Amino acid sequence: PSENRSLNCVASYKGKLYVGGGPESYGVFVREGGSEWQPSKVFESRIPPRGIFPHAMRRHNGKLFVAYPGAYAFDGNEWTFAGETLPPDQNWFLQTHTMGIFQGKLLAGTWPAGKVTVYQGGETWNVMGTKKEAGYDPFTVFYYA
Repeated sequence: PSENRSLNCVASYKGKLYVGGGPESYGVFVREGGSEWQPSKVFESRIPPRGIFPHAMRRHNGKLFVAYPGAYAFDGNEWTFAGETLPPDQNWFLQTHTMGIFQGKLLAGTWPAGKVTVYQGGETWNVMGTKKEAGYDPFTVFYYA
């Protein structure tokens, strides 16, 4: 879709296919039938706290979530800011690369610090744990959890 060269995430939501990426247009695009992609949400920038360059996408509790570095939730009609997946003392370089569900809770994993945060609702995320080894990628946490 559009001039994007990096589509980082994909999910099916309410019978439609969504992809997120950039860098020409930071956004989420939807395929509603046929061969044309339409913008579902184009974000103004990737600068925190409300900026986003979609890298992770997951359905949770009837909504579609997308993140990196900020997070947004989509209810099928409206996109709303869902906070920063990273802790307040974050290094801006930390990247939210993955989201998963564990025991009914939405988790976000970061690289390179390996921090895993859990969504509390609204705009609140709390650190669930950290893998201290440099360069640890939390993708495997969600594949095997």
